Amino acid sequence: MVKFVSPDTFIKNTKGKQYDMDKACGVQCVDGIKKFTYDLYGKYDFNCGSCGYAYGLWTNYGSNGVEKYFTKVPYKEAVKGDWLVWAKGSSQCPTSHVAMYVSGNASKVNAYGQNQNGHKYFNTASISTNGILGALRCREYTAHIMYKKGDENKEVGKINNLMAKDVKGTLFGDYTEATVKVFQGKHNLSKTGKVDFITYEKMQKEGL
Repeated sequence: MVKFVSPDTFIKNTKGKQYDMDKACGVQCVDGIKKFTYDLYGKYDFNCGSCGYAYGLWTNYGSNGVEKYFTKVPYKEAVKGDWLVWAKGSSQCPTSHVAMYVSGNASKVNAYGQNQNGHKYFNTASISTNGILGALRCREYTAHIMYKKGDENKEVGKINNLMAKDVKGTLFGDYTEATVKVFQGKHNLSKTGKVDFITYEKMQKEGL
């Protein structure tokens, strides 16, 4: 059974702890994304493929089981909760790496993961964007609907203010739905008109 776990909740629950999920090669960075997947889905039946390194999560996508839980997105579209994958040979990640995106810019990213910063346990590290192959986005995050047409509350009021300054009130109506679709199209998201978790994260980055 799928259980929605936000990035903040996952970080709170795992910070300073370490997990050897697959019982192979000790505590590794890939055990971090496996722990995340397990917490949401109750299982994590995927691997890195024949290479045995984190970059295989990306390069062997479609044949290693990762596609059942994650979709691929470019780094420039990453939001908090996506998992970044670095290529083998990267400046700070010579054997490749995978960690959760927290924040970042064109040159550096704050990433939350295991086996980084010289520590096995979960921690946040500042890592160069050099070598990032892309981001893996949890399918549950795009399926989890937070706000939709018919909802009425203060949070919807904030969305209305962000979408169009002249929209008043706290009702998620036809106009809100239409403007959300425009926002989603601008950010290469599925234009559903519903505010899923990823759409909400994008809105927060734009000042919600």
